[in-house]
Amino acid sequence: MRMRLTIAQRILSLAFVVVAAPVGCVFPPTQVFVVLDTDVPVDRTVSIRVTARAVGSSSTVMSAMFVRPGALVFPASFGIVPRADGPRDERIEVFFDVDVGAGTSAPPVHFRRTARFSFVPRQPQLLRAFLSIACGNMATGCRNVPADQCTVSAFCDERNETCGDDGRCVPADVMLTPWDGNPDANRSDGPGDSGTCSSGTCPTVVQLALGTSHTCARTSDGTVYCWGDNRSGQLGDGSLTSRNRPARVTLPVRALRIAAGARHTCALVEGGHVWCWGANEVGQLGDAVAIYHDAPTVIASLAGVSEIGAGDETSCAVMVDGTVQCWGDINQGGVQTGTPPPIRSATPMAVAGIANAMAVDVSSQFGCALLRDGRVSCWGFNYYGQLGDGTTTSRRSAAAVLSVSTAQRVSVATSHACARRTDGSVWCWGANGGGELGIGTTVPTAPPTAVVGIVDATEVAAGEAASCALRSGGAIACWGTNLRGAVGDGTTSPRASPAVVPGFVGAAAIGAGISHTCAATSNAATRCWGDASLGQLGDDTAPVLGPVVVPGISNVSEISAGEVHTCARRTDGTVACWGWSNDGVLGAPAASGYSATPVTASGVANAVRIDSGEWTVLAVLMDGRVMGWGRARDGQLGPDMTSRVTPTLVPGLSTVVEAHSGSGDVCVRRMDGTIACLGRNFYGQHGNGTRTASATPVNVTMLTGVAEFSMGNASTCARLTGGTVQCWGSNLNGQIGDGSTASRLVPTSVNALGSVRQISSGWAQTCAVLVGGGVSCWGYDGLAPWGSPMGARTTPVAIASLSTVVEVRAGGDFACARNTDGTVGCWGPNDRGQLGDGTTLASRVPVQVRGISGATQVTAGGQHACAIAGGMVRCWGDRRGGILGAASEVSRTTPGDVRW
Repeated sequence: MRMRLTIAQRILSLAFVVVAAPVGCVFPPTQVFVVLDTDVPVDRTVSIRVTARAVGSSSTVMSAMFVRPGALVFPASFGIVPRADGPRDERIEVFFDVDVGAGTSAPPVHFRRTARFSFVPRQPQLLRAFLSIACGNMATGCRNVPADQCTVSAFCDERNETCGDDGRCVPADVMLTPWDGNPDANRSDGPGDSGTCSSGTCPTVVQLALGTSHTCARTSDGTVYCWGDNRSGQLGDGSLTSRNRPARVTLPVRALRIAAGARHTCALVEGGHVWCWGANEVGQLGDAVAIYHDAPTVIASLAGVSEIGAGDETSCAVMVDGTVQCWGDINQGGVQTGTPPPIRSATPMAVAGIANAMAVDVSSQFGCALLRDGRVSCWGFNYYGQLGDGTTTSRRSAAAVLSVSTAQRVSVATSHACARRTDGSVWCWGANGGGELGIGTTVPTAPPTAVVGIVDATEVAAGEAASCALRSGGAIACWGTNLRGAVGDGTTSPRASPAVVPGFVGAAAIGAGISHTCAATSNAATRCWGDASLGQLGDDTAPVLGPVVVPGISNVSEISAGEVHTCARRTDGTVACWGWSNDGVLGAPAASGYSATPVTASGVANAVRIDSGEWTVLAVLMDGRVMGWGRARDGQLGPDMTSRVTPTLVPGLSTVVEAHSGSGDVCVRRMDGTIACLGRNFYGQHGNGTRTASATPVNVTMLTGVAEFSMGNASTCARLTGGTVQCWGSNLNGQIGDGSTASRLVPTSVNALGSVRQISSGWAQTCAVLVGGGVSCWGYDGLAPWGSPMGARTTPVAIASLSTVVEVRAGGDFACARNTDGTVGCWGPNDRGQLGDGTTLASRVPVQVRGISGATQVTAGGQHACAIAGGMVRCWGDRRGGILGAASEVSRTTPGDVRW
């Protein structure tokens, strides 16, 4: 149905197209999804204001403005939520007020279009609006329009009519056909209430994309379904409710490809546009803002895309001209285009050195592009040889991978990559500590090496815990660390050589995530295995949410949370750690790359204080010496820069009473109230007036009388005996607290803070407990876009509603406070449940952690937190890699059917 207005022999038509959905869909509360597009020439500015309201009401319930100032940014999309409830027959009006500027040979035009539809509770509807030139020499609007109606005397729109196919004015009341949904909010498209589907009734899956804890599938008809963790909206169903069964994603047109990052998803659709949804705190959705979207949003500035890839917090697209553009956490993704290189971008940026790509994949550390001539080029971090160029030198621009010249597919995991060649062989390169390369050993190798016994691969998927090859005939073989049973051979033992996944004949697609794996078969069955803690296997396994008790640890006197691990000091002076084992941070070998059960650190006795740091753990011993383990490559543990799996004494340290570690540095407080540091000192965090690295301890300049100190990622703060606070190091986000964003190489006083009782530094923020029981924080505001002026709190800001606090702990981008009554309140982002209130809703004011009372200590890590309460350790937030302990572990070691 097309609506028109004829002005000066040129008719502009706004066409409304109603799209019906298959039976059996389930969606969030009522929403109208509107897609606007236009073919008005690019030399004419188009402005469209959209408003919606109930018929007969003057109250506007939604308003949006879209402008195309001479450059193609349409289609634009948005959602209208008229109301959460209401009478079924209530009428809703959507008004489109359109202004088209003067063109080369045409005057400016203004007109209004109206769409009406019936409100249907809990049933979203899709409305497509297309603005086109209908008459004259560009008759693409109403068909067969008589010439006498293409004049200023015809005003169908003013009578709320539209131009019919016969060229005559007809009533313009647009009725949208509702989606016929199943009332069960946990079910989506499927065969009915049986929970399973027989051959021929399930959707035929042709592609799988796996994130950290969610799974998405693209079917043969271009439909996208997602299931699993949805705390950041990564399922795209308009809610933040995690699903253990597939939920349909509403897209305006057919999806051609899908890609999943850690907590976001993207789809390349017909027409070459990219739509993304989910987490967006670093701009990984590419829509120029840093706000999550629980439904698809188009990247307006990106057109002409031929392929996409995503990993962790980064997204990339291959353009039709063979170049690659990436957005999000592009420093981790390896995109380096400026001096100094950008860290994060909410809009696409070009990757240097790529000109003829046909596919791309990225991880948190690096990216690779498959070129049209069969070669592969990679860029980014190269600590483990993951760039495949035979070195461990990180690169800002893409470099060719050795020995891979006839590749047809490339797949990237966190620290390794694999490629399938035309001869059916699979070659992998990078980290190999858990058998990730499938070469029969765990010896690292920088140049690519052929996977043992794979000569007939038709597809390859590289994952953190398992990499898999789809073989001719539909068999599947996997290898790797086997975290949570991701290899699928019925065990959790590492596999350095490919192991056959039982039960697969005729597999047609595979996908590998952080710790789970999925495959689709030619008879329309989809099966998943591995981590099931958040419903990502789609097999009805219930998600585990909220604080959980960490089993296997008792008699705990102190806890300390790191980036993706936690350590506890027992009353006997021993230390136990659990979570990811990167660089040996658990203090003992962990065969599968992590341990959900606390592991006792080797050789540590008589510890009186601990700090988990980012990737380096420290234990202060009773005699004043310090033992350290984990990452050491920046000299933070002394001249020997080899990472330590086994704790060792840090040379040159004695009479120590407190120790902390940052991103690449270690600092200690001695009994005399002075502080000494060692490590990379890139931002001046040694406080000695220089940026010179040192693998031996150097004293902080002119600082005495220190009662306590705390380290962030690249800054340090100290509380003096008089209750004042001084900080030094990086100040990008105001973490020095002196009213500026200039880094400080020597201790600098924090402004307007008052008398302080305790301090704690997170990644780029510091919080202080004041003598009166209140809390003030400065530095990065975790709820503001990274790097924006709003995100920098350059002087202390009081946290509302806190007055009885005895302890505060700042985490990666959030913070928690323990009150005198033993309750705990947390505030900030909540995308991984780190606030502990049972939701994923962010909060600027503290919300109480559920189930925690009588707490005697609290600690905050990267995106998780723990408390000692009732003699037990309870943790909440990020569940990856056993960070919360074995109680949060739910997994399958063999494939199970996805229940559609």
